[in-house]
Amino acid sequence: MNYTKKNYAVFDDDEDFFEYAICKNPVILPLGDTGLTYFTFDYSQGYKQDVERGIKFLMKGSNSSVIKHGTISYRTVSLPVSVEYYNDAVDSGLISDDDIIVLK
Repeated sequence: MNYTKKNYAVFDDDEDFFEYAICKNPVILPLGDTGLTYFTFDYSQGYKQDVERGIKFLMKGSNSSVIKHGTISYRTVSLPVSVEYYNDAVDSGLISDDDIIVLK
């Protein structure tokens, strides 16, 4: 993942975004008043912080299932996300290749 000068985070592919956006530790929650529990997963702290900071997310690939479905899935849990294609943002003039700040 790399950031741009204009509040975008750019990912190479779905796997790159998945590794960044989801926390793989399950969250155990009560199931109403039944006394039962269920597990779910949550977004990573980095993803939550970037959303709060107004960062928008872009994907470089051209066949992203994350963009197609608008979700990121882990095991049986799907979480909604908002990701756009990088090339669409470049074509529309929102960003340029010169805007990318490479993180090592």
